[in-house]
Amino acid sequence: STMAWEGLWTRKQRFMHMLAARGHRVLYVEPVTQPLARFVGKDQVRAGWRARLAQPDPRRELYVLTPPFGLPYAARHPLPFAWNRQLMQAAAARAARRLGLGPDALVWTYLPWNPDRLRPRHLVYDCVDEHAAYPGVNAAMIRAAEGELLERADLVFVTAEGLREEREGRARRCVYLPNGVDVGAFAPPAPDPVPAELAGLPRPIAGYVGAIYAWIDIDLLAAVARARPHWSFVLIGPTDQDLSPLLACGNVRHLGPRPRDRVPAYVRHFDVGLNPFRLTELARHVNPLKVYEYLAAGIPVVSTDMPEVQRLGDVVRIASDATGFAAALDAAAAERHDPDRVAARQAVAWQHDWSVLFQRALDAVAAATGIAL
Repeated sequence: STMAWEGLWTRKQRFMHMLAARGHRVLYVEPVTQPLARFVGKDQVRAGWRARLAQPDPRRELYVLTPPFGLPYAARHPLPFAWNRQLMQAAAARAARRLGLGPDALVWTYLPWNPDRLRPRHLVYDCVDEHAAYPGVNAAMIRAAEGELLERADLVFVTAEGLREEREGRARRCVYLPNGVDVGAFAPPAPDPVPAELAGLPRPIAGYVGAIYAWIDIDLLAAVARARPHWSFVLIGPTDQDLSPLLACGNVRHLGPRPRDRVPAYVRHFDVGLNPFRLTELARHVNPLKVYEYLAAGIPVVSTDMPEVQRLGDVVRIASDATGFAAALDAAAAERHDPDRVAARQAVAWQHDWSVLFQRALDAVAAATGIAL
């Protein structure tokens, strides 16, 4: 995986948890990190100088492997890239043997390189991002490594049509499988108390949940916050960015990360959900999970103009600049409690419920490998 087990939960943890719930033995391999990561805002860095194997829930045979520390700058230079790749595979191979996972085990990867040392008989690549478009990476190196993986994988999932366009001709089998949401977790229960951090804030509240990293347009948010001083803007999630220009607006709060089981309560009490991605090559290939969470809670959404958001139709308002974004917030807040609009948003969310997408994934795996999960 590219994500620590206790990091922000996405399909990576969700799918593996669902496989374990079906009685399968699952080894979840966390990404290799380097010692300084804990000092630069990276969430849930738990690594040490030795690999560690844990079982988060004794009721399920899901095991989490934390590889030992690796070398820095692995996404930029070939030597640390190769070293960390071998380090992860060696640790994974040892843990797999310890757990009795033999050569018939299915390898399911989110990393853009071929796990050749594991000698997988069956290999699934779940491509959720354009890895070569991340800031500060060696794009040519990442594309070359991913090219080997595309040739080897039995099945490639993609979360965005842009990802499929660039991989379909090189992969044996390529299936579009967007991101999703646990609708039941976000649908409003009764009663539904307002979280204490939101209770005293002026309304309307525009909220964001997720990682606040380089792909989030902090400048746009600051301009919108200044344009709507009577609104409250709330950000929930880890960050490695300097948020001081944004927080200086006075009507912006950064609450930091919250436990995943508490996040829905915050989202349900937003008046509008925010999806302020920078319009870069990365955004063109992202299927923003947070948008489905907002829709499942029934709240209106305002987003920058991303192809995968356009596919959601009129349940999301799209803006191209700060002026348009602020105007879209006003229009969205006006229809916050319209029962027909709430129902339309949740109807779209149900089409993307994790249970629906997971079954589609299992059907595709069976068709590609002959393995019935």
